Order: sequence, then structure tokens, then C-alpha cells
Amino acid sequence: TLALGEFRVVRAVRVRLGLTPPNALTKPPNKPPKRPNKPPKGVRVRRVRSHNSRCSQPLLSMKEYKLQVGFTLVEVLVVIGLIGITAAAYFSVSQFSQQSKALSAAVRNFTTDLRYAQQLSVTEQMVHGIQISLASGSYRLIRFSTTTVEFFDKNLPTGIAFQDVSGFTSDEIRFNAYGAVLEDGTITLANTDSATTTIEVRPSGFVRIL
Repeated sequence: TLALGEFRVVRAVRVRLGLTPPNALTKPPNKPPKRPNKPPKGVRVRRVRSHNSRCSQPLLSMKEYKLQVGFTLVEVLVVIGLIGITAAAYFSVSQFSQQSKALSAAVRNFTTDLRYAQQLSVTEQMVHGIQISLASGSYRLIRFSTTTVEFFDKNLPTGIAFQDVSGFTSDEIRFNAYGAVLEDGTITLANTDSATTTIEVRPSGFVRIL
């Protein structure tokens, strides 16, 4: 580097030769370095260094962190509402499924008892049948002869009832010694959800669930 005196001599020579204007600056002014934007008042800045770049993240206080991370009252109410709707839908579907299963079980049991009465008629060569009581929701297995014999008396499950008995005199399904019925018809059972299932008894004694 040149000393201050030598630098002035060189500058004078350049001015005399017209290479440098007399009022030209010897060197460009130094611009003050830009300061980074100041963070908001009350927020500390934590500088995180990486091998590629530098970044700054505001260091939040515990109160501010809880406010940002926690849930608002509206969000909590929405979540509670969704849970309530889901629970109500599940309870409704579960209750409907239980009633449907109860109806199916009652129909199967009644059909089994009809076939049992038919089997007794063929085995004992005597008329047997099922006598239905619509009012009480019950039915009896009876042997019809000079002396009526009752084998059992059953009630339908809670929530299940006889909705209709069609084609049978006195609501009695009787099987003769060949297993055929004296009268054919249908029996309809229903549950509290108004779902129904019909049982058909054909003249040949064939019993099926429709």
C-alpha cells in the first residue's frame, strides 16, 4: 500500500494529466451496513445456524405458546358436537340391529315349533297344531283329539308381536297324520320398528319364511 504522502503525489500527477477530476473522491464512500428488521417489542429472537443459511425464529413466551397451541372454545364445541352426533348414530343403528335380530330369532323359533307339531302329527298319527293368541302375543302346541293335550305355551320375545294371521280358522294351524295342513295361510310377525316377517304354510304342510 502507498503511504499518505505518496498517494497525494500520485493523485496530483493524475489531476495534472487530466486523468482524474480535481473534485473526484479518492474512494467511494462506505455505505453503512443494513440492519435486520427489529422483532416486535417483547419478543426475543433466537438465531439458528445451519450449514446453508441463517434463519431467525421468534422465541415465544409460555403464555403466547399456549395461546397458539391450545384449542379455542369454538373448536372444542365442534368436537363435542361431532362426538355427540356419532354416538347418537351408533346408538340408533345398534338399537335397530338388535330389534332386527330379535325378530329373526322369534321367526326361526316359531317356524321350528310349527315343524315340530307337523312331526308329532306324522309320528303319532294324530292331529297336532299351533294355536295363536294375538292379544297376548303367545302360542301353544296342542294335540287335537277327544282329549286336548297341551305340550307347551310360549310367549314371543319383548318387542315382538303377531301382526296378522290369515287363512286359519280360530288362528289354529293344524297338521293331519300325513303332515299336510287342514288350512293353508300366512303368519306375520313384527317388531317395534315396524319391520315385519311373514311365514307361509302351504297345503302340503311345507313351511317357509318369506
